[in-house]
Amino acid sequence: MKKLFIFLVVLVAAYLVYDNFVKEKEVIHVEGSLVRVQESASLEAPGVSARNYGHAEGTTKNMTDKVVKNIVINYMIDRQISSTTIAQLNPNEEVRFKTNQVMIRVMEPPFYLESVKFEE
Repeated sequence: MKKLFIFLVVLVAAYLVYDNFVKEKEVIHVEGSLVRVQESASLEAPGVSARNYGHAEGTTKNMTDKVVKNIVINYMIDRQISSTTIAQLNPNEEVRFKTNQVMIRVMEPPFYLESVKFEE
């Protein structure tokens, strides 16, 4: 029983060391969603179909107590990079963003956050 107690204490201590000192803290928190837009097409031109475009928009927040500059947010939409740049985020500031539009082939394309790069 004593060995089990010592094992649990060591396990809890190892987790606390990892959580407080080893694990990287989140600096920039990004939440975004995909917005799809379809061009209107004339019904009198049967050979022309409407084109679909997509972009990401959402919010980003500085989770630290330092100013973060030159934030580049890249989303992958239908195997194409869609990005935006935010010049500066003050501590705990939240800003809305919108990435550039890319042409998509389907109305439900694959979509995910590719990278977030910044300078502290």
